[in-house]
Amino acid sequence: MSTTAKSSTRKKTLYSIGALVGIGALATTAAFTDFANLNLGGGTDGSGIGAGAFNIQVVGTDVDGVPVPGTWQEADTAEGVDIAVPGADTITPGDTISVELPYRNASEKLGADLKLWMNEVPGKTSDPAYLAALRFSVEAADGSALVSDLTFDEFNELSESAALTPSALAPGADDVLTLSITLLDQGAEANAAINGGVAHVQAHFDAASVVLP
Repeated sequence: MSTTAKSSTRKKTLYSIGALVGIGALATTAAFTDFANLNLGGGTDGSGIGAGAFNIQVVGTDVDGVPVPGTWQEADTAEGVDIAVPGADTITPGDTISVELPYRNASEKLGADLKLWMNEVPGKTSDPAYLAALRFSVEAADGSALVSDLTFDEFNELSESAALTPSALAPGADDVLTLSITLLDQGAEANAAINGGVAHVQAHFDAASVVLP
């Protein structure tokens, strides 16, 4: 076979390959395309995956510790914030003083199971005999007694195993507990022994998130 014949055959082959490539390119260009994206989250625009902040707040207080109804604060430090209990600075044996403790679930999506117990204020030391003479009671908003006449230690032992709020609190909902504190009248001698004593007590709300139906 001549060189000219070989060259001609090679050119025909290259032309055929080029034609096939060209057809493939035309087919790709003409194809239909489409796509679909699903934004994972709560089902509403921009919701994403995440429940938002879980946040429990208590009633706001002014510079004198007086509760300001309708206002809220975080109070989420170990030191806490001061709240004025009427009669706390004039209580004598046999007296009972009380204060309302409004609280709310400021979370966006999550419910809250809450417990309430007593701490000593960090950095302060209560007189042991005076603290032992105090009795603590808690009422729900409807006036029902949740606990009655418990010592500081009894209150905290109960709080470890039982919620001291009536029910799980829905997102955005608020409620109130009334805390009453009694200084026992133990008789003249025992009363004299605690004269001048002070208890530094802190009401501690402890909350755990729950998913409500």
